[in-house]
Amino acid sequence: MNVYDFDNTILKGDSEYKFFKYMFFKKHINIKYLFIAFNAHLKSRKGKIGKEASREIMYRFLTQFKKEEIESFVIEMWEKESKNIKDFYLKQQKEDDVISSATPRFILTPICKKLGIKNLIASEYDYLNNKMLDLLNYNEQKVNSFKKIFDVNKIDEFYSDSDSDAPLAKLAKKAYKVKGNKITIWKFKE
Repeated sequence: MNVYDFDNTILKGDSEYKFFKYMFFKKHINIKYLFIAFNAHLKSRKGKIGKEASREIMYRFLTQFKKEEIESFVIEMWEKESKNIKDFYLKQQKEDDVISSATPRFILTPICKKLGIKNLIASEYDYLNNKMLDLLNYNEQKVNSFKKIFDVNKIDEFYSDSDSDAPLAKLAKKAYKVKGNKITIWKFKE
């Protein structure tokens, strides 16, 4: 099986950023939420708060919407953004592909369904109660999440744009770095 990161790997851009942009411009969420989200993101990057806590702060604004509305917003966003799936992926896509992403599942489920991707490992976030249900599917946690479902010895190829995915990439028979449209063999830093 082949395993892929999603954002900036098979998608041109970041799906969480696209979701926030969509919500701000199309659903007119209050600009204060963007500042709150950005501040939480910065605090997380500086290690002042955990990645899970930052996501709960970032997505707090969703509690003002009903479940059906949020699902509709995400589908609408992907109607516009699905054109940003990279050609290399569409040309080599296989039925048993696995997407492993830190992005919350509710954002990625519609695009995976549209692409026919059945295996999605993503961050588990309850947007109705503004609560992370597990650790963010990031870095070493990607390995832990993968092992709960699949045999890591079955990873033929792994694709990602991010060094944070090295723990999972090292388990693949072949690993590739994706930068824009350029794909190269992953050379791990020792």
